[in-house]
Amino acid sequence: MHSDIRRSVSAYRLYAIGASFVSAGTFIREDGLRSIRRSFTVPELSAALPPGWRAEAASPHRVLAVR
Repeated sequence: MHSDIRRSVSAYRLYAIGASFVSAGTFIREDGLRSIRRSFTVPELSAALPPGWRAEAASPHRVLAVR
């Protein structure tokens, strides 16, 4: 099993707002937003996985690769 961030508009917006209060003036906000932009959606991860693996959404804002 592999767990990662699931890219979505709502995850990006919530993190952008929340990180502004918690980590103003640091690299944490920029790095977190970059990580969300580079993460997979469930269909994208499904297409990238080898045979025998499946992708599924996990809450909140997570995607799993399961074998």
